[in-house]
Amino acid sequence: MPTMAQRPWTNVGVVPMAGPLHPLPAHLMKWLPKFNPDDGLPIEEHIKIFMSPINLNAVVEEDAVVRLFPYTLQGSVRSWYFSLPSHSINSWDAFQDQFLTKF
Repeated sequence: MPTMAQRPWTNVGVVPMAGPLHPLPAHLMKWLPKFNPDDGLPIEEHIKIFMSPINLNAVVEEDAVVRLFPYTLQGSVRSWYFSLPSHSINSWDAFQDQFLTKF
């Protein structure tokens, strides 16, 4: 059984946004793409790639999308995300703006 540290999206204090409102889909690590800025993939392309399985898995709740996205991040972009102040992201648009501005 995974521990809380292995499932940080279930810990409101770790993921910098409001508490979960909707459940996350099962087996998310199997279908989420990964993004490392050092690999050369443009950020906008990663967002498009991320949205494909989101749509295929019928994830329509914004809070679930915002909580899923960090688990696609690797390297420096992951460090940046988890350094954001707790509860500093309250919408997908706000996160996307910060993400695109930073990277």
